Amino acid sequence: MVGLDEGDGGQESGARELIAMSETNAHWERARFRVSLRGLLVLIVLASVIALPVRFVIDARRAARTTASFGAMNYIRHALENYRTVNGHYPPPYSVDANAKPLLSWRVHLLPFLGYEHVYAKFDLSKPWDSQTNKPLIAEMPEVLALLDAESMRLAHTAVCGVTGDETLFRLQPPVTSDDITDSENTIALVEVTGSGIPWTEPRDLKFDNMSFELNDAEKPSLRSPSWRRPIVISVGRECRELPAQISREELRAMLTISAGD
Repeated sequence: MVGLDEGDGGQESGARELIAMSETNAHWERARFRVSLRGLLVLIVLASVIALPVRFVIDARRAARTTASFGAMNYIRHALENYRTVNGHYPPPYSVDANAKPLLSWRVHLLPFLGYEHVYAKFDLSKPWDSQTNKPLIAEMPEVLALLDAESMRLAHTAVCGVTGDETLFRLQPPVTSDDITDSENTIALVEVTGSGIPWTEPRDLKFDNMSFELNDAEKPSLRSPSWRRPIVISVGRECRELPAQISREELRAMLTISAGD
């Protein structure tokens, strides 16, 4: 999936250096992420030990998880941009075989940029996600894709999805480039879907044409988050953020297109 021009030694060398830098940065980002999370968890334990009000303990736990989720989403955002830099385009929603049959999710092909090259090397890229070779690798989901949701980690279900469609960032063909995006500040690249029910390697995300644009819709596929906050999203040209409570369905629909409604 990581496309390098074999005829251009300089470009190939530069791309490999960027991937190596991504892996090194990924190591230190994961270390900082874990250290900060441990600090927050220590505060939660201390609060419990000294018998502070239950409400305080609950709020502290939620704050710790929210902080960790923001850290994970920003980490994924940097990996996504590094993928674009190396390949010249954003990842399509999934890879395909010679008959255009979906094989593996974009999440698998992002692994080298998340610092999981060793896991990526185990996949047979010519086989589908649920093949005899690839299915056991579902258990090796990177923790960042669960956004610290224990149930998502247990089930190896992603909490981070793209939105697929002809006018979205996760367009199958041709893949989206930076030049295709007319409003990078507002164009949403990735969204939180807690409780997605999607194994992380499966070539499945939200579909623009049949999803709900109401946050936390109980009836249709939609952006979803824990009950105490709103979904976190990654935009192309800015840090990840929590969507505002007052966002309308029309606004969200526009922000999920590469033209952001222009």
